Amino acid sequence: MQTFTRIFIPIVSLLSVFTTGALAANSGVIHFRGQIVESPCDYQTLPGKVGVSCYQDGKTRHQSVPIHTLLDGRQFVNEKSTANLRWIDKDKKTAVLTVEYK
Repeated sequence: MQTFTRIFIPIVSLLSVFTTGALAANSGVIHFRGQIVESPCDYQTLPGKVGVSCYQDGKTRHQSVPIHTLLDGRQFVNEKSTANLRWIDKDKKTAVLTVEYK
């Protein structure tokens, strides 16, 4: 009986070492980190209007808004961003277009 025990225990120990690695390879948790990045919208001043081109869902979408609507204080809103125009001088010759992405 002692001979059987002396042979059996090392064999079982070796088998358990080999199977533990196989079980560990098939279980566990994987953590991913990162972010999805899309290109920003392209805003352009055109005669009498502001144009915007946004790449989204594999397509480039073009929109425009009359500049007087922005000068009146209204916002230009699309699927990716919101833009507004504000004067930075008293003479109203220089303005800043602020774009906020969603």
